[in-house]
Amino acid sequence: MFGFDLDYDEEQNFHRRLSLFILFVSPLAAIHMLLKPSATYGKHLTAGQKKAPGDQKSSPSTNDVASNGNSSNPSASSLRQRRGLSDNEKTHSDTGNGVATTNGTTQQQKQEKHQFGPLLPASLAWVVFESPCWIWAVICLYDFYYGNGENDGPKVLPFRNQMLLGWFTFHYLYRALWYPLVMVRQTEQKNSQKSWPLGIAVAAWFYCTMNGYLQARGLTRFNVPSQDDNQFWFGIMCTMVGFYIVITSDKILLRLKHEKQQKMALRQSKGSSNGSSSHYTVPRGGLFEYVSSPHYFGEMIEWAGFCIANNYSLASFSFLVLTASNLVPRAIQTHTWYKEKFSGKREDAGDDPDENVDYSQLGRKAIIPFIL
Repeated sequence: MFGFDLDYDEEQNFHRRLSLFILFVSPLAAIHMLLKPSATYGKHLTAGQKKAPGDQKSSPSTNDVASNGNSSNPSASSLRQRRGLSDNEKTHSDTGNGVATTNGTTQQQKQEKHQFGPLLPASLAWVVFESPCWIWAVICLYDFYYGNGENDGPKVLPFRNQMLLGWFTFHYLYRALWYPLVMVRQTEQKNSQKSWPLGIAVAAWFYCTMNGYLQARGLTRFNVPSQDDNQFWFGIMCTMVGFYIVITSDKILLRLKHEKQQKMALRQSKGSSNGSSSHYTVPRGGLFEYVSSPHYFGEMIEWAGFCIANNYSLASFSFLVLTASNLVPRAIQTHTWYKEKFSGKREDAGDDPDENVDYSQLGRKAIIPFIL
């Protein structure tokens, strides 16, 4: 499996080539994401696009089928009545725009379709594709202590290697288990919103499998962290600061999502239509006052510190480069989405102040405060 059946020099060469491969594909992935924007963690870059006629919302006081723009046509209405069709059945319109369905059916069909395959529940996707990193840490530690190495006698992993590998494992236990199963589940709807395309989840799993091996194997066999105290502890400090930004930003987003869901549920329970039905709101607090994606910014700081403390090893540097190549385009897409979604007073926003914000006037950057 990977290079475990190779001798030291052969596996070290394999480890190096794999790191170089990731460095090579990282800018290509970033360029692709910038040139061909796609969904970013459940947000789609369609806020500025006009809705198709068939996507118009029906009145909240009725269960009428979604129209194609000519639902008021008397002949079509009488035809539906003569045929005895119920309000939640599909109907065919003779106005030339094809099949019209219920609003819920239309939304469900849209939700299930994506260019990268069927959509998965977010919590399930996170568990599946992030788990290889901490699993590799367990495998490599086991091999270090109980595998058939070249040296005889008891083995002791150096303290600094233990710290870095321990942090890497801790981060991915948080990201693969605590975040999706505890934090995300607190705000997920009962029907488990589907927002991760299968193809993207598989690609993320494939990368985490490679990266988990590179970092865990490097720290248990090849990499020697910085022996300079100032460099090592500066890197550790950056790592902890970055993770603090990540976890606090995650909590802010999940809290805002929970509050938004409560507002929408309250409106529905009162039968009020005076407000937007959007699930999104403008994030406030923490570094959200300066950038649209502070959790991405924090993760970049975290792995930059990891690379510094790891004495700029090739494996940790490739990790940092791919992280930036992935998160910077996503942050730019998210920033664009916020500016299109919240562009000032909208007719369908009602009295919801969250929907009447002109995001471009907030002066925020995409990912790096005051810079980008």
